[in-house]
Amino acid sequence: MSRATDKAGTMAAETSQDPTVVASVASIALAWYYFYVKGDRERGIFVGLWAPTILSLSNYLSVRETRRQVRALTNPTRNIRESVQKMIGNQ
Repeated sequence: MSRATDKAGTMAAETSQDPTVVASVASIALAWYYFYVKGDRERGIFVGLWAPTILSLSNYLSVRETRRQVRALTNPTRNIRESVQKMIGNQ
């Protein structure tokens, strides 16, 4: 196997274990159940809208954490050279 294939497999395994992905897939399955099996189309659509909402919230929280980490690395009291050196690990 190539290195890229190994990396893709690892990323897929990590993503599939993420609770937000599991919750979204469960939401879609429940929506299909309501929509097709029970015949309750409105509830099926309502539950189906949970998946993008869950994923959007997860994405927002991830971006917020990344932004916090970047701000911590690029402290405005330091000059640019010190910030870059800290980001690449020289300090």
